[in-house]
Amino acid sequence: MIRVFIVDDHPVVIEGIHSLLQNERGIEWAGHAMNASSCLGYFVNNTADVLLMDISMPGMDGVELCAVMKDKYPGVIILGLSTFNQGLYIKKMVVNGASGYILKNSSKEELIKIIRKRIASFNSKRKRNTGINFRRLYQSANCRKNIFKSVYGG
Repeated sequence: MIRVFIVDDHPVVIEGIHSLLQNERGIEWAGHAMNASSCLGYFVNNTADVLLMDISMPGMDGVELCAVMKDKYPGVIILGLSTFNQGLYIKKMVVNGASGYILKNSSKEELIKIIRKRIASFNSKRKRNTGINFRRLYQSANCRKNIFKSVYGG
């Protein structure tokens, strides 16, 4: 089950996305916040797989919140959500850790597709990065030298 959380300062956007996702197979509504502070408060005791994040909010905006969230909760997939279709906003979100970006005028199918695609991509990367490849590690010259020293005391 993919748990989705949204932070947006417009109730109609929150309610609209909730209604789009509520009956979608494999997606669970984790909750919502209307500002950065409430979002950060939620994640202290709760979690979500995907965070849909509005870029333009009063107080701390989505670009800044994105950086804070990725620092504190690196496993959360953040998707920028905005009416802005400008490269600068997209770039700022990605630089701060967002995994993608979707416009508020996108269709339900586009929203669900990007959520599933980013989850699949994240899970694929996580599988590749689990465990230490000891063969590769041992093959590095420094590692061989350190292992030799620790085993033979030289």
